[in-house]
Amino acid sequence: MLEWPGLHVHSISLTKRFALTERLRLDYMLAVSNLFNHPNFLAPASNISVPGQAGVITGQYDRFRAERAGARFMDMRLRLEF
Repeated sequence: MLEWPGLHVHSISLTKRFALTERLRLDYMLAVSNLFNHPNFLAPASNISVPGQAGVITGQYDRFRAERAGARFMDMRLRLEF
């Protein structure tokens, strides 16, 4: 059985609402995925018929997978409500 390091992903989001007038509000949001920018490697190769290839890790997760386990990604948004 081959084992790999697993995933270490910590995400955070912060929001702040500013009241500009009685009817006008501005929302600011910051979302950060993989806060500590920890590398997350893919599973090692499991083909034991090729010498020297079994157990070799050849890549890491990218940020577009569902886990968002790739490099740190920051997303900022502004929303104006009236």
